[in-house]
Amino acid sequence: MSSSPDLKKIPLPKEGRVDLFREKIRSRYAEIAAFIVYVLLSLVITYPLVLHMRSSVYGFMNDNYGTIWNFWWLKYSFVHQIPSSLSPFMSAPFGFNFGAVPVQPYERYFGLLFSMLVDEIFAYNFLILASFALSGMTMYYLAYHVTRNKAASFISGLVYAFSPFHLAMSMQYIPLASIQWIPLFVLCLLKLYENRDLKSAVWAGLSFALLFLTSYYYGVYVMAFVASFAVFVAGYLTIRAWRRGEIAPRLTENIKRVFQAVFSARNVKAALVVCIVVLVIIIPMTYRFLGHAGSTSQAYGRPLNETIRYSVRPWSLFLPTLDNPVFGRYTSGFIQNHLYDCPVTEQSVYLGMIPVFLALFGLWSLRKEKNEKKVFNVLLFLFSGFVALIFAIGPYIPLDPINYYPHYADVSKIPKIPSISLLLYKIAPMFRFFSRFDVLIVLSLALLAGAGAAYLFERLKTVPVKAGLILCVLTPLIFMEYANVPPFHNIDLGNPPKVYTWLARQPGDLMVVEYPYGPTMSPRSLYYSFYQRVHEKRIVNFPFGDKAIAAREKIKDIRDPNTPEFLRGLGVDYVIIHTKLPPRTYPPYQPVLPDDSIPDPHIKDGYGLVLKKRFSDALVYKVVEPARKFTSVIVSPDLKFAQPERWSDGKNWRWIQDGAQLTAKNYGNNEVKIDITFNAVSFKSDRTLRLLVNGTTVAERQITAKNGTYDLRSLVLKPGTNTITFDTDPGSVTIDSVAHNGDMRKVSIAVSNISATFENKGIEQPMWLEPPAEL
Repeated sequence: MSSSPDLKKIPLPKEGRVDLFREKIRSRYAEIAAFIVYVLLSLVITYPLVLHMRSSVYGFMNDNYGTIWNFWWLKYSFVHQIPSSLSPFMSAPFGFNFGAVPVQPYERYFGLLFSMLVDEIFAYNFLILASFALSGMTMYYLAYHVTRNKAASFISGLVYAFSPFHLAMSMQYIPLASIQWIPLFVLCLLKLYENRDLKSAVWAGLSFALLFLTSYYYGVYVMAFVASFAVFVAGYLTIRAWRRGEIAPRLTENIKRVFQAVFSARNVKAALVVCIVVLVIIIPMTYRFLGHAGSTSQAYGRPLNETIRYSVRPWSLFLPTLDNPVFGRYTSGFIQNHLYDCPVTEQSVYLGMIPVFLALFGLWSLRKEKNEKKVFNVLLFLFSGFVALIFAIGPYIPLDPINYYPHYADVSKIPKIPSISLLLYKIAPMFRFFSRFDVLIVLSLALLAGAGAAYLFERLKTVPVKAGLILCVLTPLIFMEYANVPPFHNIDLGNPPKVYTWLARQPGDLMVVEYPYGPTMSPRSLYYSFYQRVHEKRIVNFPFGDKAIAAREKIKDIRDPNTPEFLRGLGVDYVIIHTKLPPRTYPPYQPVLPDDSIPDPHIKDGYGLVLKKRFSDALVYKVVEPARKFTSVIVSPDLKFAQPERWSDGKNWRWIQDGAQLTAKNYGNNEVKIDITFNAVSFKSDRTLRLLVNGTTVAERQITAKNGTYDLRSLVLKPGTNTITFDTDPGSVTIDSVAHNGDMRKVSIAVSNISATFENKGIEQPMWLEPPAEL
């Protein structure tokens, strides 16, 4: 008896296969068009990056210096078949513990892949560019699952991919710019809730593992989203049961029903599958770093006041970002004056008027909505967005925001309400940037805006009208609200400083130290490490670990007469002194820092350094054995001396607080007498300035509110460390208490042109930790 043929196994003729392929392409026209638009918009935002993928970077240089070095080191260690966990290239001669650096596996492996294919700068740029189109498309598919409307899904993807938060994170951080996997996980979570089968559980586990391995920050914050999802589902089902009259007469019966529903065998199996998939994937890739972080929790923990400092200012949600070419001119002043030590990129959380209007439209559309699945999804993202907002505001909800944010260092006396973020801080204190919860606020906003757009598009009958509304109205308006160009943010890295190309030509395994010597992760340390890719010599800079940090304290000042001897002991071959450096920071995204170049290092014969090469922006010295010892005094200010400000008289002035100190180190074996002169101005009212040397009062001066010149004669400095203290009566006050300008710095007097001369004859010219004009 013959059986009928299985039609599915009969191969289609060639013409049929071509027709089927064409039909699949036609059914994906909307997705292809959306992807193309997202790519084009990303090229506009980052222009001219696409033309210089190997010689420029989008944004501004700071942490991305370090990321590009990471890529270079991973490639270098892979090519030379050496372990990547300990790099000899930085923190020499001790080495840099690369295994302790929180490099997420996503950037580690993809950075290595694209670095091997092209180079490390291309790898960095490619991952940043890819985040725009990928995040747009993952949000597109999530929105389509919610709205079943492709045009509306495109709007959701646009809002999410080009939000100010994403643009700001893309300027520096690959893990935080990689927001594309969050919508993918949320989509898998929704499908798991709807189906609760093995396939959905596996996909949910895979997508969360990918998300966590891309950004530990987002992994932790999305866990909070999952918790809010569970709370919403429980509340939604309870309210629905109550409206249907399904609530049992006894509370214990209701609790039992809820317990049975939540912990049913089907739900428990799905949850176990998700957990197993997640753990199997992430543990092998993260156990070394997580173990190191656990053993050194103090290094990764942060004080509570930092969570307040890095929380969202509520007004930032409704103010266009200061770099917006249309609206930024109206908001930049207010934003800058109300950051209160928070980086402006962390306050780039503007929601946008058009997306908010569409979101409200989407909520209004629920009044007659009969599709229960759509109602559930829209209310879910309204609730989760609100929860994310609570997290973003920080560990407390301020009842007096005018004083709360300026005094973030101590809010004990400011009225406030503890928030759920405080619990998260207690659990994971290393995740202190609560402003980054904005990514979940934007996700919810994008979906609500998609719901509103869907309601609008469903009332438009023809495709050309819908396309015209999208291309000619909504897309340009949303892009105009969000864009941070022009001017374009592109850093040219094509021409490295000549001192580094010269160093690359020097033979041998050389060790180099560069000045000014900054601490670990400072802008200068990141700058030096970045150009190590060019010369491939070991550098002492970027001190990491107890031994390297202890060594830095002995060699951090090239003007110290003992420094060359310590450098010889470390095995240093060359000293590079940068006489002209690019700015350390990039306003308006970072606060201005004074120029720390060393235009005149005052290196003398016999000091232990011999000039080897002179460049327009750097001097290179060879380390040799010192011919003789120097006796010298080095003076440096403490933290109560503010950064220099150039006033209208053309001079650099520093505000100081009451009790500010100068540290004077006498490297000789005998007492030294010095004369100090300086200009001073008292803040608003006259003050009595009392000078103490090593705790003993040596002079008093009346400082007026007008510029005056003052001197201190025959100050005796003992061998070793001496302190010169500036006590004022009355003491420090905040500038805001008098000027009412929001400046919360505490000041007493301002000083300028501090200089010192020796009375003792035959002693070398004093050398300063900072040039006298900057002191």
